[in-house]
Amino acid sequence: MSWQQLIVRTDDQHSDIISDILTANGSDAVTIQDAEDQPIFEPMPDTMPLWPQLKVTGLFSASKNLQPIIEKIKQAIS
Repeated sequence: MSWQQLIVRTDDQHSDIISDILTANGSDAVTIQDAEDQPIFEPMPDTMPLWPQLKVTGLFSASKNLQPIIEKIKQAIS
Protein backbone atom coordinates (compact mmCIF):
# COMPACT_ATOMS: atom_id res chain seq x y z
CA MET A 1 0.00 0.00 0.00
CA SER A 2 1.25 3.47 -0.86
CA TRP A 3 1.14 6.34 1.61
CA GLN A 4 1.34 10.10 1.61
CA GLN A 5 2.15 12.52 4.40
CA LEU A 6 0.58 15.84 5.20
CA ILE A 7 3.12 17.87 7.17
CA VAL A 8 2.01 21.09 8.87
CA ARG A 9 4.49 23.43 10.53
CA THR A 10 2.86 25.21 13.45
CA ASP A 11 3.35 26.42 17.00
CA ASP A 12 2.54 24.67 20.27
CA GLN A 13 -0.80 26.48 20.59
CA HIS A 14 -2.24 24.95 17.42
CA SER A 15 -0.76 21.45 17.51
CA ASP A 16 -3.75 19.82 19.25
CA ILE A 17 -6.25 21.37 16.83
CA ILE A 18 -4.26 20.22 13.80
CA SER A 19 -3.72 16.76 15.26
CA ASP A 20 -7.46 16.42 15.92
CA ILE A 21 -8.33 17.50 12.36
CA LEU A 22 -5.89 15.01 10.87
CA THR A 23 -7.28 12.19 13.03
CA ALA A 24 -10.92 13.09 12.36
CA ASN A 25 -10.25 13.08 8.63
CA GLY A 26 -8.83 9.59 8.38
CA SER A 27 -5.15 9.86 9.24
CA ASP A 28 -3.76 6.43 10.08
CA ALA A 29 -1.07 8.00 12.28
CA VAL A 30 -0.21 11.45 13.62
CA THR A 31 3.21 12.44 14.88
CA ILE A 32 4.49 15.64 16.46
CA GLN A 33 8.14 16.57 16.04
CA ASP A 34 10.43 19.46 16.82
CA ALA A 35 10.53 21.79 13.79
CA GLU A 36 13.77 23.39 14.97
CA ASP A 37 16.62 22.23 17.12
CA GLN A 38 15.11 23.02 20.52
CA PRO A 39 15.88 20.35 23.11
CA ILE A 40 13.59 19.75 26.07
CA PHE A 41 15.59 18.69 29.10
CA GLU A 42 14.07 16.91 32.08
CA PRO A 43 10.48 18.17 32.11
CA MET A 44 8.72 18.52 35.42
CA PRO A 45 6.70 15.50 36.57
CA ASP A 46 3.15 15.31 35.19
CA THR A 47 3.91 17.78 32.38
CA MET A 48 4.05 17.29 28.66
CA PRO A 49 6.01 20.23 27.28
CA LEU A 50 6.08 20.83 23.55
CA TRP A 51 8.59 22.64 21.44
CA PRO A 52 7.70 26.22 20.41
CA GLN A 53 7.76 25.30 16.70
CA LEU A 54 6.42 21.91 15.63
CA LYS A 55 5.82 19.70 12.65
CA VAL A 56 2.53 17.79 12.87
CA THR A 57 2.45 14.95 10.35
CA GLY A 58 -0.55 12.92 9.26
CA LEU A 59 -0.15 9.65 7.36
CA PHE A 60 -2.83 8.95 4.73
CA SER A 61 -3.40 6.41 1.98
CA ALA A 62 -2.08 7.54 -1.40
CA SER A 63 -5.63 7.80 -2.78
CA LYS A 64 -6.84 10.27 -0.13
CA ASN A 65 -7.57 13.80 -1.38
CA LEU A 66 -5.75 16.05 1.09
CA GLN A 67 -6.99 19.41 -0.20
CA PRO A 68 -10.22 19.46 1.92
CA ILE A 69 -8.15 18.65 5.00
CA ILE A 70 -5.72 21.46 4.23
CA GLU A 71 -8.67 23.86 3.93
CA LYS A 72 -10.09 22.71 7.30
CA ILE A 73 -6.70 23.31 8.95
CA LYS A 74 -6.42 26.79 7.41
CA GLN A 75 -9.91 27.69 8.67
CA ALA A 76 -9.24 26.35 12.17
CA ILE A 77 -6.02 28.27 12.75
CA SER A 78 -6.87 31.57 11.07
